[in-house]
Amino acid sequence: MRQKRRKIIPRKLKIALRFIALFILISSHQSCFRFRMSDKKSMELFKQYQVNNSIDYFQPSNTDYKVRVVSTSANKPMDTAVFFIHGAPGAADGYYEYLKDSALLERAALYTIDRPGYGYSRFGKAVTSIEEQTRIVAEIIESLEQENVIVVGHSFGGPIAAYSSLKSDKVKAVLMLAPAIDPENEKVFWFAYVAKWRLTKWMVPGALGVAGDEKFTHVKELKKIRDNWMNVRVPVVHIHGTKDVVVPFDNVSFTKENFNQDYLRVIELEGENHFLPWARKELVTREILKLLQAGVQ
Repeated sequence: MRQKRRKIIPRKLKIALRFIALFILISSHQSCFRFRMSDKKSMELFKQYQVNNSIDYFQPSNTDYKVRVVSTSANKPMDTAVFFIHGAPGAADGYYEYLKDSALLERAALYTIDRPGYGYSRFGKAVTSIEEQTRIVAEIIESLEQENVIVVGHSFGGPIAAYSSLKSDKVKAVLMLAPAIDPENEKVFWFAYVAKWRLTKWMVPGALGVAGDEKFTHVKELKKIRDNWMNVRVPVVHIHGTKDVVVPFDNVSFTKENFNQDYLRVIELEGENHFLPWARKELVTREILKLLQAGVQ
């Protein structure tokens, strides 16, 4: 019996079909790809959680825009804070599950932001400089009432979190979740080019467009600051999954080689993917509590 020959689709046709499929998906779900939650919905959500919260807009020096800062706290003074930084794309609401966590609220005031270009912080206009992103984060941290701050950063937010420890004396510890920190291991997926090419950039929603802009400058930006990592003198915890296809696991080797071993602790998660803040919330929360219980001072 003769076997039917499988039709082979030409590579160019495959790429064209992918573009068409992506265009249809994005065009029909524009609001979903904005990656942000309004102030009103955020306030309503925290009211349901029965958690005290505040939404403020901080204007960094030498800028013409404001950065949205979302915070929660218990009904008591706190000298310690946890500051969460999202990746690309993303927004403050990606950390709302942490901001309502009772165990964390017992120990610290909790903050998260829309990084510039995302959410409600100059949405759609990228700030690709890691140095500038970190300067803004450090200014916000310096403005907080709390004197001791743990900074948590995921993916593109990881290098910003670590670098903030060199920009603000208030930063006492850093937790990096699958950080995109190695300039030699930066993956660029085919669909990122849709946000770059002039012919297709128009169809990409703001958050994805900003993520694309950051993606294509990230290697250059990481190289600018790579010689500074050995100067970090606060506890640094790096958590990474071995099956991370977005930010390669090889980033762990970079951290081990470039950070001071006296301050670094690495947690390797066998078989885990890139989405640690949500897939492994219990573990992440436990690691934050360890840093808090260690008496960050």
